[in-house]
Amino acid sequence: MTAQTGATIQTAVVKHRVSELRAASPDIQIDWRHRPCAGIFRRIAIADIEADFARFRVNLILLGHHLAVQAEGLVLCAELNTKRLVVGSSVYQADEYVEQSPEALDFFRAFCARHHVVLETPVRDYATLDDVKFALLDFGVTTKSLEAVSLFADSFSPATAQTVREYLAAKAPIADAYVTLRTRRFTPRRPGS
Repeated sequence: MTAQTGATIQTAVVKHRVSELRAASPDIQIDWRHRPCAGIFRRIAIADIEADFARFRVNLILLGHHLAVQAEGLVLCAELNTKRLVVGSSVYQADEYVEQSPEALDFFRAFCARHHVVLETPVRDYATLDDVKFALLDFGVTTKSLEAVSLFADSFSPATAQTVREYLAAKAPIADAYVTLRTRRFTPRRPGS
């Protein structure tokens, strides 16, 4: 899934990664979906930005961005009737990217579970960039990141574990309400409800 939040500079190179993944796993059907989710990104990370800066004292826009993308991922899971969401979080990036920190992953796993989806992180235990590069090469996949570039990249200070937990707890009701609203038509209704 490629999320279109309006907060990234989209490039054409993502389609090359999709082609590589399809070639590396010819027995698996790999669909690629583009999902607009600027509204939920704005609601989570931008709408109360001044209050967020005053309260949390650091820039957590990318953490909010990740929560918005995960919320849209859960909507897609409901549409496709799948109970699994996979993200590329890894240990060696946890210090640099707050959304990959243990605190954030604990939250994201619980967030997905609330919506009856299991969050999987298959490359989580890769301890170094070299570990990832060699694994990618083993599958014939480019070792360079082909993701879109965030407008907010490299514009933040590190956040404490407590700050991450507090921010995500504050934003969880917004994300939960969005997923519930967007997935209502995919949830089987009980008689009389």
